[in-house]
Amino acid sequence: MLMLSELDITIEKPKAIKSQALVDLLKYAKSSKAEQEIMLVEDNEEQWVLYFDGDSTKNEGSVGIVISNNQGEIFKKDVKLAFPCSHNETKYEPLAMGLDLAKEMKILNLKICDDSNLVIRQLNEDFAIKEPSLIKYREEIQKRL
Repeated sequence: MLMLSELDITIEKPKAIKSQALVDLLKYAKSSKAEQEIMLVEDNEEQWVLYFDGDSTKNEGSVGIVISNNQGEIFKKDVKLAFPCSHNETKYEPLAMGLDLAKEMKILNLKICDDSNLVIRQLNEDFAIKEPSLIKYREEIQKRL
């Protein structure tokens, strides 16, 4: 999990609706033509795919990740961010979580997909980052890649 010193992140047990939302995200991401790829590490190991998304309200955010492989294994995780955060921060946070989980699972062949063109373009430095907090996120995620 991306831990910035001034942030308080708590993990909550998923509720049925949130778990269903992650399943819906996975279904959408697999069929979406808007899907954007960030990274593909090539080797002869099994293929894993990371999907991530997030949303925010005035006082908190919720983020989720789905990691699946070509064998049908699916790992889901959602987290409530107990701090005020922007919509864009809730796009970066689950990506960092997913990369950490993939590392913990010793995944060597990971395809990262997101339907948010903005995050991918900012990570690739095609688009400028206007929110100062997102610069920290980008730096942390680039270290993980």
